[in-house]
Amino acid sequence: MSDNRSHIALGSGLLSFVELQVQIANLYTLVNEHRKKRDQYNEKTRELMRESKQLREERVKFIEQAKNEQKKRDEMNSKVREYKEQRKELNEEIKKARERLNELKQGRNELEDNNPSKIPTKRLMRELKDSEWIIQTTVMSLDKERELVNKIAKLEAQLEEKTTAQNKINEFQSKIIEEAASLGAIKAKLDQSHQKVIDYAKKAQEHHDQMEKLFSKAKEFEKRADELYKQFLEVKKLADDEHQKVVKIYEKIDILKKEINDLKKSEEEEKQRRIDVKLEEKEKVAVQKLKEKRKKLTMEEFRILVEKGLI
Repeated sequence: MSDNRSHIALGSGLLSFVELQVQIANLYTLVNEHRKKRDQYNEKTRELMRESKQLREERVKFIEQAKNEQKKRDEMNSKVREYKEQRKELNEEIKKARERLNELKQGRNELEDNNPSKIPTKRLMRELKDSEWIIQTTVMSLDKERELVNKIAKLEAQLEEKTTAQNKINEFQSKIIEEAASLGAIKAKLDQSHQKVIDYAKKAQEHHDQMEKLFSKAKEFEKRADELYKQFLEVKKLADDEHQKVVKIYEKIDILKKEINDLKKSEEEEKQRRIDVKLEEKEKVAVQKLKEKRKKLTMEEFRILVEKGLI
């Protein structure tokens, strides 16, 4: 009877009340150890999450800066396209201006080549002046005078024709000068446009290079954040494992506590049974005394019979 009260079956053996309490105490020690590890892992997960969050915030900043550089690059490229188009238009204008200039030069050259008299104007004027002086101051025959008059008329006609041709040549030359000046102005604009293309292209490349550096930096921070998140998952699993160990140990503790309660209950029931047996024995003795009426009842026996309603 005493073995049943002081021991209980658990698994394959019998454990005493004290042994059960020792086991529970040991399990609580394990709980504290696993809790401590779990809390350390949880603190590590929080630290990793903070670091990962900071890295992702930095990544966002780099991306914003990179997008700003991208916007500036696109603005510069837009300017490059604008001035390239302007340069194309100016080249077309230059082509047309050169065509006009060549046409004017060709017209001038044709007039010079078709000049009715190859004799210089000064020489014609000198011959005309000399002929007029001779006819005015010299006595000559009628034939000689008629010949000289014809010569003067011819010289005047040549001068007039040459003057007309020269005026046309001068007009062409004036237009050539104007067209050449216009061509020079267009070329100057072309040079400016070309320089603008170079300048804006250089700025666009600078912004592009800076954009790539910032995107690369953002990528680097993203990679580091991903690595930290991977560590976070690994450490979180360790924390969860430790928590599950705590849960399972508490389940064992609950089983052991139930066994202790069952043991206590069993012991109390056994104690009550023994008390009941003793009371029955005393009741039998008291009843026997009451029947025989020769032995005096004790106070306890009297109380038992009263409680049973026998007296």
